[in-house]
Amino acid sequence: SLLRQLAFSPLPGQLRKNKQKRLFNVWVWIRYSQQSEPPVANVFLTLFRKSKDGSYFHPIALTLGPSLLLMQSSPSMCETKAPIWMGIANAWECDEMGHMNVRFYLAKAGDAVALMLADLGLGATVRWRTSVQHIRYHRESHAGTPLTIYGQVVGVTATTLDVALRIVSAPDDRLRATLLATLTADSPWPADFWARCEAATAPVPEDTAPRGLPVAAPYPNPTLDIADAAGLAEVGRLIVGRDQVDVDGYMNPHEVVSVISDSVIHLMCRITPARGAAGVTAGVGGAALEQRILHRARARAGDQVTLRSGVIEAGAKTMRFVHWLFNLRTGEAIATVEVVAVAFDLVARRAIAVDDATRARIAELAVAVYA
Repeated sequence: SLLRQLAFSPLPGQLRKNKQKRLFNVWVWIRYSQQSEPPVANVFLTLFRKSKDGSYFHPIALTLGPSLLLMQSSPSMCETKAPIWMGIANAWECDEMGHMNVRFYLAKAGDAVALMLADLGLGATVRWRTSVQHIRYHRESHAGTPLTIYGQVVGVTATTLDVALRIVSAPDDRLRATLLATLTADSPWPADFWARCEAATAPVPEDTAPRGLPVAAPYPNPTLDIADAAGLAEVGRLIVGRDQVDVDGYMNPHEVVSVISDSVIHLMCRITPARGAAGVTAGVGGAALEQRILHRARARAGDQVTLRSGVIEAGAKTMRFVHWLFNLRTGEAIATVEVVAVAFDLVARRAIAVDDATRARIAELAVAVYA
């Protein structure tokens, strides 16, 4: 029905003037709304054409709804198939490695989760927080990459909700990152919201499940004394800014990753001093492949924080790191994080094997604690 409507619709002038036959890729998405009776789906359509250099451009973008009425559709079908967030990898979100920094994947995912909960009917009066995040980075996202996030409920209890997110690029629909998140409510979920989540629950997609990091019980009661005894080095020290907190005044979950991203160079200088001193001018950088973040005590604007970090082990190409973020005012752990990362050739855009000297240094500095 949608394509038939397009076939009989007048095309924009720039396409009517070009009489050559063209083959277009068609991207269609539907945004479902329960606010009307009967429910309405706004239908959007974009035509993409592949150019000679292999890139895509979109000559037209049409809105063909709300002409389609979903008379008998269930919320679980529509809410998990339509995008829950759409945007772009901005130039200012890209770092010295030439791709979107890890913190912005989590920032966009945080917005997507909030939109998903609203789509599922959760009111603003219910307070919740992100307690666990497990993210895998599948491909780089460069400045200007259009991004779309899809969400799926994968588990629910009286006070927790597990969601899976897939971040893909448009129009090629290539997977950029996946995220599993556990949300914890301050009080039991409303009964109608809980029922909708149960109806929408599906298994965790294979490409979203943890891969290189063990899913173990959280490290019990991490403290600064334990961090010192374990050999975790202080690599970051800062104050939580007003721009780093949410509407309730607490540090945003993605800001934990921003602290690590801005501080880990000091750890790398201990492991590979020459590479750390040369930085990206040596043509070698670093890239995270997977992260597991356990959010613990919450920090507020003005709190002083310290990041304690160490390396656990090295594989053929990968290195596994641990980071403990503490609130210096209270002494509490804000978050504990494990990361699988690689050294990254900034020209070839691929991982580099861990050399013997680096492997020996990692064995010398290895710590026995975890997230």
